[in-house]
Amino acid sequence: MKGNKKSPKTGQAIASHEPSPTTRVSGTERNSHMWNGSDSDKVKIIMDTVVDIKKNQDSMRRSIDSKFDKQR
Repeated sequence: MKGNKKSPKTGQAIASHEPSPTTRVSGTERNSHMWNGSDSDKVKIIMDTVVDIKKNQDSMRRSIDSKFDKQR
């Protein structure tokens, strides 16, 4: 078990598959209401997410490329 975290209530070790009391809720759990729509709505959400990720990757690549160009 990593770190042997103990429960603040019982003092017993918490199994690694159990969330610790300080574990943050992931974005998908926090936004689970987004997935209650129709299949076409779900596909649109996924496609929009893919487009956003692609834009961010392209932007990061341009930023990294420009930093390397300045160093040359």
